[in-house]
Amino acid sequence: MKSSTMKKSAMKIKSQDGKAKSLKSTVFAVVLMSLSLSVQAGESEIRAVLAEAKSTTKQAAQQDFEWTTTGPLIKASEQALATGEVKAAERLAGLALEQARQSLVQAEYAKAHWQDGIPH
Repeated sequence: MKSSTMKKSAMKIKSQDGKAKSLKSTVFAVVLMSLSLSVQAGESEIRAVLAEAKSTTKQAAQQDFEWTTTGPLIKASEQALATGEVKAAERLAGLALEQARQSLVQAEYAKAHWQDGIPH
């Protein structure tokens, strides 16, 4: 047997339905499925971060300290997630949550130090 013929026959496996498939296409399918699962897990984590960012932003708004930059970050993250840009969505969701949390820090500081702004 020629070496190229041996390689071709060695690269074939049988699927459950009895049809021969190349090892390369089988490995590709397995990798693709695992990437799909990790993207889904990533998407659910991003959605959880976005939910927390929205909730925290709502708390800040109730104290009149909602930052104007947080809402657009949330929307941009949702759009990135909808178009499959998971890494961008993750980054934007993290920024939105951080800004929402910082707006609450600012609200607490202002609540504790409002009298510092009054001239003596």
